[in-house]
Amino acid sequence: MSELKLRTYQDDVFREIRKASLNIYDYNKKEYVTGFRDICVVSPTGSGKTTIGAFILYKGGLKSNSGLVVAHRRELIYQWSMTLASLGVYHDIIASSSSINQIKCDQVRRFGKIFYKDKAPIKVASIQTLVVRYLHMDQSWIPKIIVIDEGHHATVGSNYEFLFKHYVGSIRLYFTATPERLDGKGLGAGFGGFCDHLVEGMQPKWLIENGFLSKYRMFCPPMDFSLSDVKTKFGEYDQGQIEGLIERSKITGDAIAEYLEHIPGEPAIVFCTSVKHADRTAEEFRLAGVKAESVNGNTHPTERKRILDGLGNGSVHVVTSADLIGEGVDIPNVRGVFCLRPTKSFALWRQMQGRGLRIAKGKIDCMIFDHAGNCERHGLPDLEVEWSLEGSVKRSSSSKNDIKVLVCPKCFSAFKPCKECPSCGHVFENKRRDIQTEDGNLVEINLAMMAEMQIKMMRKKEVGKAKTYPELLLIEKSRGYKSGWARIAFNSRRH
Repeated sequence: MSELKLRTYQDDVFREIRKASLNIYDYNKKEYVTGFRDICVVSPTGSGKTTIGAFILYKGGLKSNSGLVVAHRRELIYQWSMTLASLGVYHDIIASSSSINQIKCDQVRRFGKIFYKDKAPIKVASIQTLVVRYLHMDQSWIPKIIVIDEGHHATVGSNYEFLFKHYVGSIRLYFTATPERLDGKGLGAGFGGFCDHLVEGMQPKWLIENGFLSKYRMFCPPMDFSLSDVKTKFGEYDQGQIEGLIERSKITGDAIAEYLEHIPGEPAIVFCTSVKHADRTAEEFRLAGVKAESVNGNTHPTERKRILDGLGNGSVHVVTSADLIGEGVDIPNVRGVFCLRPTKSFALWRQMQGRGLRIAKGKIDCMIFDHAGNCERHGLPDLEVEWSLEGSVKRSSSSKNDIKVLVCPKCFSAFKPCKECPSCGHVFENKRRDIQTEDGNLVEINLAMMAEMQIKMMRKKEVGKAKTYPELLLIEKSRGYKSGWARIAFNSRRH
């Protein structure tokens, strides 16, 4: 097998991890005397987190070190095993027999041999299976490094806590694109998680500009329903109410029309509000002549693999799901992402967008159709974020600050109000007004609007991070707010 070479930005992350913990083991004292043991590694979807983690295990494997990869989905187990196999690393797999057999068959097909090896020092495990089988395993085997994929799932009270209590002394690396949970729990020790250090890779904006993630075009069709009366349960919109609104809206028909107009026959993912909604949406796509399938947690693993593979090989054009494909789906040629699901979770919104941002040969860009106001609520895919281990920053809804746009009657481009269309040069009437779009017309976010939205998000984030009255007072003065704004903002947080 060929030597794995990391990209420069991946190597930077690898070196930061080593600097933080991997090089501070005192072999004389046989213990970690300084440094960090639980490291959260943040890097966007499509940036190669699996590659970095596999490289760490690969280097450890050359030195006969023990390592463990833990994931919560079958697709993730598959990806890690195939990546390790591509490096020539023999490894054990702790998962269902059907998963192991599928991986072995595909390893033979792709590499000409099997890299699954029972009781190998490097193991890839399903967290659910590992917890069930732990008492029947070799208790003397303790991994030096544990890699947790989608590490934002590892919180106090989860199956991961059980695992960590038994594998004491291991260095734990929590790989994630979004270290933020909907329930507000942080990943840091003392905040609901276990991490004591944060290593951040490059932001999506840099990765897009340098060709490591796909360019994108954002479209925001006008919503024909309101979320103002929808209740919040456990930090998220009440899905029962949302489903009722979606049933009465034209959202699915609009999505189908946009797919047929802009990317017919190309692979696309549609995020829905529920399994029922996903099934119904797939059926409506099929009635329109589109090869569409729906997947959910109850879909048989073999059938699920057939559908997701079909999205990659062209036998399936559209896959609908409620949330199953928000993580662990690596299909670079996805050209369209349709969001029919409003969410209060910034992390979920970023995960959904990320499904379409991988690069692929011949892929020009990804077209993201946001039918649910998430873009205005949480920002664009390349919004720069300063992550924290202390928990999610509460982002207030921007419903009171609706984005005003013009839709060009000639080229249908959308942009911030101005006298002349920046795309085709069409001149508008002198009287400045917003053009009201009809159902189904698209609102594409241009660069000026992107900048405006990002500024709004950063300003909100700045206020959210201000914890004391003096900090709020500095914001009041720097922004020229009326005297008393800081006092009102500070007092509102005390109630």
